[in-house]
Amino acid sequence: MLNTFTCAAEFIQVAAIEALRDATNSVDAMVAEYRLRRDLFVQSLSKIPGFRCHSPEGAFYAWVNIEDTGLPRRKCKNFFLKKWALPPSPAPPSAFTAKTISVFRWSVLAVCSKTLSTVSAASR
Repeated sequence: MLNTFTCAAEFIQVAAIEALRDATNSVDAMVAEYRLRRDLFVQSLSKIPGFRCHSPEGAFYAWVNIEDTGLPRRKCKNFFLKKWALPPSPAPPSAFTAKTISVFRWSVLAVCSKTLSTVSAASR
């Protein structure tokens, strides 16, 4: 029985049920694809001199510390934006403190082969 009074719309509930049934194994395929994107992206970013990036275990963002580059945050961000059209994902201001001002986050969901080749070129 669907709840149409206090929960998500009926079509959303039906979609959720279908996703949970997953007769096509598309969820497993998607998880494997995202894992591959994450691993390649993190490995490529970690090769850039001064970048430190740990692989997220369950998050959709890779947090990258640029402190060892010696570059100001804005200059590093502009470099990626202008040279490779690869801006970091926006993070809420509450995510930044004096300790995290040298940290960027990139969405690993949006990573594609073009992004990976961009990051790979940056590491050379």
